[in-house]
Amino acid sequence: MTPFAEKYKTLSVAQLLEIIDTPGNYQPVAVTAAEDELLARNISIAEMAEARAENELRANEKEAKSERKKAFENKLVNAAGSVIDTINPVQKTPASLNRVILLISIVFGILGVVQVYYLVRYLPVVLNNSYHISISITMPYFFQGFYLLGTAFLFWKRMKWGWIFLGIYITYSALGAIFIMLVELWRSGILPGTPRRYYQDYAPSFLFNVLFYGCCIWFIYKSNVRELYKIDKPLAIITAAAGLFMALLVFVLALHGF
Repeated sequence: MTPFAEKYKTLSVAQLLEIIDTPGNYQPVAVTAAEDELLARNISIAEMAEARAENELRANEKEAKSERKKAFENKLVNAAGSVIDTINPVQKTPASLNRVILLISIVFGILGVVQVYYLVRYLPVVLNNSYHISISITMPYFFQGFYLLGTAFLFWKRMKWGWIFLGIYITYSALGAIFIMLVELWRSGILPGTPRRYYQDYAPSFLFNVLFYGCCIWFIYKSNVRELYKIDKPLAIITAAAGLFMALLVFVLALHGF
């Protein structure tokens, strides 16, 4: 008696048939032992058909599971490749429209998360009366963090309001940086008739803001981008005007010492 004979007495009919139907996966002596065990059990044709159907169902489930796993792995690889290609500063070919949209969405989403994080982190300090800081002063910054998060999501989803909200914000930010820089120059004595207390460390920050937001403006106001978001020229002008109005408002408040 082979060592398989005793072991196979505990196997089900379906397991024995699997050995017989896939002889390439087993030793010849194991296949022979499975056949002998089936003959010894005197299995009916109906029981044999039922067992084979069970094996076929199990095989189909295994194959489907393998296909799902393979599809998931391919999806992860493609997604990772897309993100790496997007954030890679050295591109062999010009970045596609979709990649730039994804990159802008990621950048502004991160800006929103950072603003919300720091406002939540320092909220106990803000509420401390010894600092005499009004909640009304900090709430606009708190709101701005959620504004950027929502804007980044809507812009990534190719929604019209995402373009509008982003257009207002980057126009306001670019012009606001220019206006605030003029105020700082005026206050620091660079411009005639003012006390000289200029901080040169501010200049790189202002210039970076102008360049960054200026590039964003140039991109989203391009005709092919506006067509993607279904933005006509009148709506684009209204969006830019809204950003300009907000920047002018900040400029006027800054002139009054805020």
